[in-house]
Order: sequence, then C-alpha cells, then structure tokens
Amino acid sequence: MSYSQFDIEAVRLNFSTKIIERVGTFAEIAEINYSDFLAETFRFNTP
Repeated sequence: MSYSQFDIEAVRLNFSTKIIERVGTFAEIAEINYSDFLAETFRFNTP
C-alpha cells in the first residue's frame, strides 16, 4: 500500500483491526508550562 492510499479505513479493512476510540484518554494528565522556545518554534513552523 503506497502512502498516498493510506488511511485509517484502509488499515481497518486490510489488517482486520478494530478501532476503539475513547474520550478523555488524556484528561487526567495535568497541564504543564512549556518554554518560550517551544512556543516560538510552533508559531514559526505551523500554519
């Protein structure tokens, strides 16, 4: 399967997988403060 044909539905069908979605998986993880460098990197590199 080429990368351009890859999607979650193709994986599910071709590999007989079952997809389990959960809400709140990371809800119990506390927020952290991130560095100014990381914030600037995201601002510069994301649309």
